[in-house]
Amino acid sequence: MIRKIMAVVFALMLAVSLGWLGAIAWQENVSGADHDEAVQLANALPATVSAELSATGKIHVDDAARVNVYTDDQIDELRDMDIEALKKINSEVMGWIRIPDTEIDYPLLRGEDNEHYLKHNWKNKPNSAGAIFMEHANTADLSDFNTIIYGHNMRSGSMFGSLKEYGSQAYWEAHPHIYVLHDNGVFRYDIFAAHRVRPGTITYAMQIPTQLQAEFICCALENSKIQTNIRPAVGDRILTLSTCTGDSAYRWFVQGVLNQEQSYHKDLP
Repeated sequence: MIRKIMAVVFALMLAVSLGWLGAIAWQENVSGADHDEAVQLANALPATVSAELSATGKIHVDDAARVNVYTDDQIDELRDMDIEALKKINSEVMGWIRIPDTEIDYPLLRGEDNEHYLKHNWKNKPNSAGAIFMEHANTADLSDFNTIIYGHNMRSGSMFGSLKEYGSQAYWEAHPHIYVLHDNGVFRYDIFAAHRVRPGTITYAMQIPTQLQAEFICCALENSKIQTNIRPAVGDRILTLSTCTGDSAYRWFVQGVLNQEQSYHKDLP
């Protein structure tokens, strides 16, 4: 009798476990489909640009001048993305974030708080994988000394699940740049540090007074798991990618500094 009861309990536990794993797999598949849809929409060449290319075989003279500012094919590819198509679905889409040859290649959101996009995708629909989103207290134009972007650490490696790989020197060497497409241009950030951080530390500060910026930079470099020989200067613009670690006492950060010369700025004369 006891064996029968134990067998029934085991069967129930197995069914629950399989159901839980199935839910995770389903959620990952849904998240992947959302991502694919965003890529297809964003990669549709805008009609105005397409017409111009067909008629002239080249881009506008002003744009051609800007191309010479940088020498990065990723910039050109991101420039052609049609983010307006995504904004028609969700007006809180503010751009796109990419780390080439990784899973990180997503629409970038900015909501009214830091809670909504933890459980909603870029289409603003409930999804436990959430979305990649900017700290709502940051200035929307990326002009703060430290701009923070959040994403879930998914087991599949999706969203910000691959950030943990930056604990490896070799991984950083293979993936040294973060790109952000924004209304103001396409910005390249050179990764200079990756480290584990307790919530509430200076790393979470954004509009930092000049006299404290050196402390912020030193803190990142001293705790970094990788050695990049890149040292941001006071007054530079930092991009901080934040994700969970599985330990509620810590977060994992990957930080890059804006490379002005290797970025495309729409406001150039």
